[in-house]
Amino acid sequence: MGFASGTVTFRRYSICGAHPDSLSEEWLSAIAARAFGRQREEQSDGVETGWIVPNHLFDVDFSSPERIEYDCFVYLAMRMDRTAPPASIVRSYQRMEEAAALEASGRDFLSRTERRLAKEAAVGRAEKEARAGMFRRSSAYPVLIDLRNGVVYFGNLGSAAGSRLLTLFSETFDTTLASNSAEEAAYRIADRKGWVRAFEDCQPSHFAPAPMSGADDGSAVFPGEDRSFLGREFLAWVWFRTERREGLFELPNGEGVTVAIDRAMHLVCSYDLTGTDTIRCDVPGSSPEARAALQIGKVPTKMGLLIGSAAQEWALTLDGPGLGVSGLRLEKPEEDDPRAQLGERFGQICGFGMVLDGLFEVFLRERLQDEWRQASAAMSCWAAGDKIQAQRATA
Repeated sequence: MGFASGTVTFRRYSICGAHPDSLSEEWLSAIAARAFGRQREEQSDGVETGWIVPNHLFDVDFSSPERIEYDCFVYLAMRMDRTAPPASIVRSYQRMEEAAALEASGRDFLSRTERRLAKEAAVGRAEKEARAGMFRRSSAYPVLIDLRNGVVYFGNLGSAAGSRLLTLFSETFDTTLASNSAEEAAYRIADRKGWVRAFEDCQPSHFAPAPMSGADDGSAVFPGEDRSFLGREFLAWVWFRTERREGLFELPNGEGVTVAIDRAMHLVCSYDLTGTDTIRCDVPGSSPEARAALQIGKVPTKMGLLIGSAAQEWALTLDGPGLGVSGLRLEKPEEDDPRAQLGERFGQICGFGMVLDGLFEVFLRERLQDEWRQASAAMSCWAAGDKIQAQRATA
């Protein structure tokens, strides 16, 4: 399940507040207390959540730390059961009640009160069946907690499941999680580096003129407090650097990595005027379709990447605004022991997360400083196909 085998998909969250460096007895007890089915608490929308051991849906045995602890990692799963009756069932029951009421009355129409009573009877029947478990739908989402670095990897990209994780984590450990989306991660880096004023003042950059004459500059598309455009600009910057600097990057820790665009690219109009494009080929960044999209103001919002360091190489698809990762391919563990293999995989996932954070920080260092004016001009020349001017601007 999830992070233990195959390709990996996740969104990341940072733990806000104090936490142990490894699984403590207090945390283990808290997890056991919030194991699925222990609390028997159901949200008003008919959703029940709780922790399970990521073996199967019914494994709630947290009697020993060895079941979920791998060095500094805690490997869990969040089970989420939807017990509320589907709306289609309630509507069908209501129509059956209305039909029975019409037949009993002998009239052609029901009064408002009769329709209300029919609806109440339908809802009551559906809720009774829901309590009996007739509509229960179970799902499980893997959760990897890196206690050493205070990061949580959640094996689902959806906002609905993510919001349930935030609630369950807070109720379990009495601390909160903060999203590692491009906007949130950028603020935390800016706060650490002293760039908060530049972060607050930054506005969307456009690398091509608006595709329609008379259109505004697109700034109205982004509310003043929204900085999610930084994720799209990050992908555009990576694309630019792969073509102008051969995809070579030096991370803040001095490590060198290479980046190449691979397999697919999804682009959106930065002016919110001309829709989206999806390009699938071996080298999508060099395709005529991608160049044409770039020239009319489109920027990538999701792209396939190959990222290599001195130690290993990763293939993945990265969502810019959310910094969500899907299809991450990991190298086969060298260890023979199954537990050691899992620990090695978790270390690879964590190592990739640190490389991604490093790349994003390198981008922000340029984006939130005076260097961005020159870099943005070079990217505009590149988007327009003016290779000579782009080279001069980055010289």
